[in-house]
Amino acid sequence: MMNTEEKTKKRNIIIILSIICSLVLVGILTTYSYLSAPPKIRNEDIKVNAGDLKLIFEDNDSGINKRLAVEETVTKKFVLENKGSLDAHVDFDWINLINTYIYGSLVYKLSYATEENGEYTEVVSFTSVPVSSEKLRKTLAENIMIPGEQKYYFNLDIKLQNLEDVDQTVDFDSYFQTQIIIGEAK
Repeated sequence: MMNTEEKTKKRNIIIILSIICSLVLVGILTTYSYLSAPPKIRNEDIKVNAGDLKLIFEDNDSGINKRLAVEETVTKKFVLENKGSLDAHVDFDWINLINTYIYGSLVYKLSYATEENGEYTEVVSFTSVPVSSEKLRKTLAENIMIPGEQKYYFNLDIKLQNLEDVDQTVDFDSYFQTQIIIGEAK
């Protein structure tokens, strides 16, 4: 049999173990309830002012419809103004494009200035105009940056080149027509 001193020790050990187990259980339950509780939602008003983008495209006519002689150049003028506060990146597209000249004989160059009679900067060097006997839409220039609150004056020069070692007699009966629009603005 156990004496009273041993019984007391055993009881004290059991009490201490019970307290430790209770504390561990309370800690586990508290952690579980904290982690499984739904998040607290705070209603806050968030305002973001990023600026605005307002593009105005001005074209002086309805397009180009022209028969060109060899080495002749025609210039199409148009204006793009960004009245917004953000910079804009735009594409220019040919629409209703018909070009029956030999591929490579009709080329174009795009340039801009910040003043109508200012110095023009080339954006696209002389590049072949797409050839098609049916109306099509093609990109003329991509990702042209127009700063906020800025007006750009554009010149689109279209030239019929004299191709050496190429018979261009079919070009005498050829023609070119198109319109220019803003494609995608970003």
